[in-house]
Amino acid sequence: MRLAEDEVVVPGSERLAADNGQSVWSTSDSQPHNEEPDTVRELVRHLDRLFHGDQKWYTRFRDASAQWLLDLLQDLLDYDADIPPAARRRIFKALIRLSDHSKLYPRCFTLTDLEQERHVDGGPFSDVYHGYLRGHSVAVKMMRVFEQSDIEAALKRFGREAIIWRQLSHPNLLPFYGLYQLRQRLCLVSPWMEKGQIRGILHSCDADHLLSLILDVACGLEHLHTLGIVHGDLKGANIFVTPSLRACIADFGLSSITTFSSSFHFTLSSTAMRGGTTRYQAPELHRGGHNSLHSDIYGFACVVDEACTFST
Repeated sequence: MRLAEDEVVVPGSERLAADNGQSVWSTSDSQPHNEEPDTVRELVRHLDRLFHGDQKWYTRFRDASAQWLLDLLQDLLDYDADIPPAARRRIFKALIRLSDHSKLYPRCFTLTDLEQERHVDGGPFSDVYHGYLRGHSVAVKMMRVFEQSDIEAALKRFGREAIIWRQLSHPNLLPFYGLYQLRQRLCLVSPWMEKGQIRGILHSCDADHLLSLILDVACGLEHLHTLGIVHGDLKGANIFVTPSLRACIADFGLSSITTFSSSFHFTLSSTAMRGGTTRYQAPELHRGGHNSLHSDIYGFACVVDEACTFST
């Protein structure tokens, strides 16, 4: 995998260990056991049968059994690069369905030792703080709730965003560090981008750098679409600049997973399924359509137009 020249190493990113102290894939050289590929493939086939055989399969798991299966599914996604893309997407969807139903998430997401410092931004669903995680400067996106009844919906929304974001690894996508819980509120933690949003540097870009930034965004979006993920809210405010002046896409709160035959939306209402920022939305969204790969491309075109306008 190609790494960005300023790739951030996740602090404390140790993978979840099984009860015996070893990851399900752990060996002395951190590679899957060579003698067990058939077992892994059979496990994936068994899970596929489970997911297809009963549309309500996830209701059979709760508490400890749900936590065990969530951890297993995330381990499979993390450690087995040979899972066919279609099976990987089904495991991905299953992970979100089970997390949504059980109100749990894989334990490897959990972070400790976070120091929250100052409020820097806010939106309708969250506030953003600058903080430190074991000496690393981080952005902390904290869910915003006004009533006790808002907590469950916000937990679902943040849990889904965390699971989708956790599966992404690409130089042009903002890395995800993990989840932190503060005062009964979930926080999504990512590296702090000191140079801020892409808009902040457009006025000083020459033509070559502008083209490079546009290509960065295109590569990040292409990677999402290759995985079957719709971003759902692509705009300048959701594109950040790395220390090496590369662009990376952020904010996966309206993201969804698609297949060739259907779309599985991880959103909380019909309004959210068409959610996003009006000026970047494709015409079909204003006629009641849902976010899609095509509407993402329209959003990308708006970003390009904006970038060229701001840079002149």
